[in-house]
Amino acid sequence: MKRSLPVLLAIALLLLLGAAARPAAVRAEDDGCDPSLPIACLPPPEEAPQEDPAGRATPDIPSAAAPAPPPPVHCPPQPVRSIDGGSEIPAAPAPPPAGCQTGRDVAAAVNRANAAYARAVMHVNERELLDTWTGPALAELRNQIAVLRAEGRYVTPQLLSIRQLEMRLFGSDAYVRTLEHWVYTERLSWSGAVWYEADQWVENRYTLRFSNSRWRVVQDEIIPAAAPYHSLQVRTDRNWYRSGEPVAVTITNDGGLTITGASGCGLARLEWQGPGGWQPPTWVDRDIPCPAIALLLAPGRSRTERIAAPAVPGIYRAVVRYSAEGEPGGQTAVSAPFEVW
Repeated sequence: MKRSLPVLLAIALLLLLGAAARPAAVRAEDDGCDPSLPIACLPPPEEAPQEDPAGRATPDIPSAAAPAPPPPVHCPPQPVRSIDGGSEIPAAPAPPPAGCQTGRDVAAAVNRANAAYARAVMHVNERELLDTWTGPALAELRNQIAVLRAEGRYVTPQLLSIRQLEMRLFGSDAYVRTLEHWVYTERLSWSGAVWYEADQWVENRYTLRFSNSRWRVVQDEIIPAAAPYHSLQVRTDRNWYRSGEPVAVTITNDGGLTITGASGCGLARLEWQGPGGWQPPTWVDRDIPCPAIALLLAPGRSRTERIAAPAVPGIYRAVVRYSAEGEPGGQTAVSAPFEVW
């Protein structure tokens, strides 16, 4: 059945009005990560990167390329509020100005660059680099790929961890300093056999430039670094409690490695000083199911957990069993003993 032109126009108008009334789909924020690669991602910074005041020296950025583009618009710092565990999240942020560049954009650019590097050395193909690397950094990687091709090798790199140490913005340039843990493995092209392998901790100093609507790495200085140590402190807020009172246990990662504990009920448990020494009290937490959820505690972070003081008087302590990134086996940290009346 044919419809007249006025009827068709009316239907089209209704469809347009209905589409306008529906909320627009929210696009997931691009973090630059490639989940198909064994390449860890630099998390977005929790605070706005430092803006350098006028007159302060900037990194030595090559200027032989075309004239510097207009500087990107930088987003204003977003308000943050603390949540349990010491981390921070935005507190009802206002929509940022159109086209603004933030530390999140810079971190995503570093992630894209590392993923592109991994693909380039695996496939021995420099074209993988062109969207994310430029200038001296690109030239250096091209030389590396040329050597791999000439000698019949390829690389299967793994980035086990990456942590931001510093981030600064200079108009259309950015500087990021990271601590990274790589396993670099060269293989023979005709057999896949391992030719060379190295487990490396390095400090990477990236200089990025914003051009043609994207950030690219223009310079990358790599400095060997010592493997960080792990250290976990466990403290209670008091040294005695009445039965049933909350025991506040603060767990602080004051080392250089991310700490992981597998429990959905918190990291801390109580031990009782019984006739046979320290042992789990059978009357505590026996009926509480705990899902096996990995809890992560980044370097410099703390979390506070509250556990009810047991009904049975005695001497107790808080215990955290954890693993540290790159360290074999499990580790244990304990608090000073406390008394329950």
